[in-house]
Amino acid sequence: MKAKKIITSMFLIFLVTGMVSIANAQEMQKRRGNRMQKQECVEKGMRHMGILNLTDQQKEDIKKLRLEHIKDMTPLKNKLNENRAKHRTLMSADKVDMNAINKNIDEFTSIKNKMMKLKAKHKQSVRKLLTEEQRIMFDSKAGKMHHRKGRGGMNHPSCSHPKMRHRR
Repeated sequence: MKAKKIITSMFLIFLVTGMVSIANAQEMQKRRGNRMQKQECVEKGMRHMGILNLTDQQKEDIKKLRLEHIKDMTPLKNKLNENRAKHRTLMSADKVDMNAINKNIDEFTSIKNKMMKLKAKHKQSVRKLLTEEQRIMFDSKAGKMHHRKGRGGMNHPSCSHPKMRHRR
């Protein structure tokens, strides 16, 4: 009788261990897939510029500028997300501190201001690399691309994974 219980227990342990191993392997594969999808999304961010007939050198230079821009924007986006969370906390407190809320709003606008300036600087850096004809196309498409729901890059419609989308 004891031997039967031990065998049943061992079987259940192996079964559970196997299921956990399979779940971990699936999660690892999912993460690997997300990294691949993220790279594809970055490449699609450049694809909408395909209409500009960029040279290989222009593509490489724009890619470098874009990576630098992402590097500069990431800490600001993180601060903005922290600011939003703090704002929700301040707004839902039992005892509301309007001075703290107003200070938080000032921090928010300061961060957004920096982000807008960096974005304008990046756009102008890209424009400097373009010929006159390419600039005309870039300027006419850039405004339209910005107002569409799927703007290319990480917000491209095919990059629909929620962790892959940037908030405005």
